[in-house]
Amino acid sequence: MSMISRYKRPGGFIQILSLIESSSPSKRDKFLEIIRSESLPWAEAIEQRMISLDKIFSWPDEVVVEIFKGLPLRNMACALQGFSEEQRTRIFNYMSHSEKRKVEDEMGAMKSNPEEFNGTLLKVLEITRKMITDGRIRLDKIDPDLVIPEDFEENLGKNSTPAAFSQKSSESHIEAEKVQEAVHNAQKSGAGGSAELLQLQRVAQALTTENRSLRDEVKVLKSKLEQIRKIA
Repeated sequence: MSMISRYKRPGGFIQILSLIESSSPSKRDKFLEIIRSESLPWAEAIEQRMISLDKIFSWPDEVVVEIFKGLPLRNMACALQGFSEEQRTRIFNYMSHSEKRKVEDEMGAMKSNPEEFNGTLLKVLEITRKMITDGRIRLDKIDPDLVIPEDFEENLGKNSTPAAFSQKSSESHIEAEKVQEAVHNAQKSGAGGSAELLQLQRVAQALTTENRSLRDEVKVLKSKLEQIRKIA
């Protein structure tokens, strides 16, 4: 079974997206590589809608602060230790004096390491995704490009399967035959040098080229599917 096949159901895209977001960078790259080999539209959609720290800090301050307030004190301190002064200031500005003091005391007392910092960042992404799912963060208001529409899984990449390309190829072939017939009829009627005939000949050539390209894409997709089945 291919990786994305189990997620081609309502809500499946968010599940696989959350899985990839909460994975380490190396695992994330591996997952995306597998998905890209199975379906380029799925891979592109995931990459376009993945949450990152940069995206979070592009949102309004109030939203950023709500996300980080969901972290335990140690995780908050660990995160802020690794952030830039500008990023820390954005969060501190929305804290009370006592809240800020607690975090600063924790920052002064702890010695975090890269592994803990990276783990904290993954926790930030998990919290953010949950807040989006719960409706506490409205992406349609702050980042419409990340919105996942209803029936997304059903519509995503449905025209990129071998069957879909085969259907396109058949339709293109039929259309090319009709144009060729029109060219033949025009030649029989003595319109051999007319502008209409020249236009029909160009259309026929374009359809022939398109049909050849679609057949090649079908071969490539079938080859990839065979490789995926062997792995699965």
